[in-house]
Amino acid sequence: MASVLLCLLVIQGFAQADSSSQKVYQYIGVQANQLIRQILNFSNSNQTINNPYLLTYSLNSANSGWGFNVGIGYEYNQFKNDDPTNEQETKINDLFFRIGVERKSQIGKRLIASYGFDFVIDNQKNHTVSTIVTDVVNDLSTTTTTDSKQNGFGFGPHFTLNYALSKNLLLGTEATYYFKSFKTIEETVIKATVFEFDPFTQSNEKVTNTEEEEDTVKSKNIKFNLPVAIFLILRF
Repeated sequence: MASVLLCLLVIQGFAQADSSSQKVYQYIGVQANQLIRQILNFSNSNQTINNPYLLTYSLNSANSGWGFNVGIGYEYNQFKNDDPTNEQETKINDLFFRIGVERKSQIGKRLIASYGFDFVIDNQKNHTVSTIVTDVVNDLSTTTTTDSKQNGFGFGPHFTLNYALSKNLLLGTEATYYFKSFKTIEETVIKATVFEFDPFTQSNEKVTNTEEEEDTVKSKNIKFNLPVAIFLILRF
């Protein structure tokens, strides 16, 4: 919240400043590792990209270099097999967001460096349904539904280095050193359809037994992310 308020104050200051004396630059970046890998034929590279922010935006004063930045990343994956006796479907929704203040500095004719401080929010969800058919003839099966939710927040500094390919096009990378606190909740529901002997009818009856489990884990970490993500940045 403090970071949001500070960013709003920065924006308000830019808006109130005289345009003749206070020019601002806007930077829109997109993570371009896959594109660069294809262009330069780095198909055998197995370098892990640990930066989840696919899109970035910053607004900075041309005079002082101070401004604010935001980053966002979203990933959705769905997996499903076609095995009729052992069916499994997984849906993954991951959202990453950050907002903070930063200062950009020209350190050469084409080099621009920046440093800043961010607040970050992570929201990751994993929904998996697995059905195992134990008896095809009698339609007996066991279905396990697992929902894993990890919510995290944190803060820390970030550093960037950009190279100006032209006046409006830059190539850059960044490193971050974030502290994060996570809360992970995993809920499991198991439904098993089986035959059980009913003493009143003296016969086997089909019933569905349900078991539910919930586990909560809290964790904290401090992680340094190496500058391996490459951003293609438009400045205007």
